[in-house]
Order: sequence, then C-alpha cells, then structure tokens
Amino acid sequence: MRRTKAIDYIQLMKNSRNPRVVEAGLELEELYFKWKKSLDVRDLVDFIEAIEEKYAWALKKGLGRMPQSIGQFRAYALEEYLYDITSQTLKGEYEILWNEKIPVWEEEFEYSIAQDLAILDRKTGLKAVVEAKVEVDAQRLKAVLMNFSLLKISKKLSCAIVYIRWNADEKLKFLSKRICVDEIFNFNRNPFEVERYKKWISRVSIT
Repeated sequence: MRRTKAIDYIQLMKNSRNPRVVEAGLELEELYFKWKKSLDVRDLVDFIEAIEEKYAWALKKGLGRMPQSIGQFRAYALEEYLYDITSQTLKGEYEILWNEKIPVWEEEFEYSIAQDLAILDRKTGLKAVVEAKVEVDAQRLKAVLMNFSLLKISKKLSCAIVYIRWNADEKLKFLSKRICVDEIFNFNRNPFEVERYKKWISRVSIT
C-alpha cells in the first residue's frame, strides 16, 4: 500500500509557518474532500489543476522540497482516485494492491515491479494491473510498456493505462494496444470513461 498520500502533502502545507501557505492548504483540503466524497472525475481534475496552477507557489513553499513534488502530489491523487473507484466496484474476494511490488520472475532469481494498482483474486491470483498517469509522454509510456511486457512473460493478466493528458504521439495508443496494453482510459473530465473502466475491471476480474 502506498505510504504517502495526497492528504499528507496538504498536511505539510497546513503545518507551515507561513499563514498564506496554511490558507492555501485549507482550500486544497476542501477540494480534496470534495472529490473523495463525490468520486466525480471532474472534481478530481479540478483538484489536480488547482495543484498545478493556483497553488503551485504555496506547494513549493509549504513542502520545502524540489518542484517535482508537485508532480508527485497530483500523481498520488490520481492513484488514490483510481484505488477508491476500484474498491467501490470490486467486492468480496478481491484484494486491491496500491503501489505494491508484483513478482515478475521467481525461478532462477526473483524480480518484482511496483505497479500503481493490482487486482488480486484471493483464490486464483493476479487478475489485472493498472498504471495511472496524469501526463503520458513517450518516455513514461515506454516504461509502462516495458513493465507490462515483463509481467505478461509469466502471468496471464489484463493491463490498462488510465490518464488525464496524452502528450505522446496518438499513434502510440494503437501500437501500445498491439504490444501489451489491453485498455486505455481517458479520465480527463470524462465520467463515461470512468464507467467504462468500472465495467472493464469488473469483467477482467471474473475471467
């Protein structure tokens, strides 16, 4: 299970000695609990865009870290949203692993890969893995494709990418599905894609 969550970044802002950073943290916290309650992807994207645009200055001051922390903050929010809607969709015998290492090879040696989300049937084993990306560029996509390809060497499972923005060549969507990606979902203010994801994860979990 992921140890660091979006709320942890907000708490760092609220603990700041700068009252403007604290105020920004409280405003972000309100947006955070809005999407946590509604599970509406449009509320999630509002939260992510607020991280990137309105509150970027406060995050840099409040986190006391490198600017890439902003990227991690928004990425963790998307992962958490995905975890929440998947947990809501799957019940009973399924275990949903969040940022846990999945064994790829266990014969001559052991090798594992951390996945954003993995769905495990407690009786039959791993059913699906999902990578969540706020922004997909060619470099990030290649890393995902490598991980999925390695997983499929030894396991029969379904693989999906969930994204907010696709900044890679559109042709790579087609090629990715020819190589090792079973489904790609665009969550950018698109509730219909969220519903399509829920139907997909339900279907692949029982096959």
